[in-house]
Amino acid sequence: MVKGKPKTDGESPDTKVAFDEVTIYEFPVDIGDNPAVREGCPIRLGDRLLRKSTIDVESYEKERSSARQRHAKKLYIDVTERATMLLSKGYSLDEIVAVVMETEALKKSRAESVKLNGREKLLFAMDSAGKTLRKIVGNGNKPQGPNSVQARMA
Repeated sequence: MVKGKPKTDGESPDTKVAFDEVTIYEFPVDIGDNPAVREGCPIRLGDRLLRKSTIDVESYEKERSSARQRHAKKLYIDVTERATMLLSKGYSLDEIVAVVMETEALKKSRAESVKLNGREKLLFAMDSAGKTLRKIVGNGNKPQGPNSVQARMA
């Protein structure tokens, strides 16, 4: 987590915002519970603060400039690396496998739920379309133009 401190250089606050320092908070890696993980064991930031450091913005930007060249694929932590991180933090292989199995079961359950919701959406759409057609076809009081359903059916 990064937090900045605004500069106070005498300018009015609505003209410009600038920062002169960045505070970096470092946390441990723990087993997570996010079922949206692509594969393997999800990870998360731990609750305990490991280290807090403050540096000036220019140094932070210089250090970070090489990181900006990364693409999203390079930011992805693969299954082996995540497992290695967790093992090095003291988690057992059994704990990691149990979380993976639980995560996969939850993902499967959610996929089934989405399928059911998809069917419900289709049924709702069909019902709604049917009501609309009944209104159009069943309403003989309104004038019908050349593009109306009745005109096309005739």
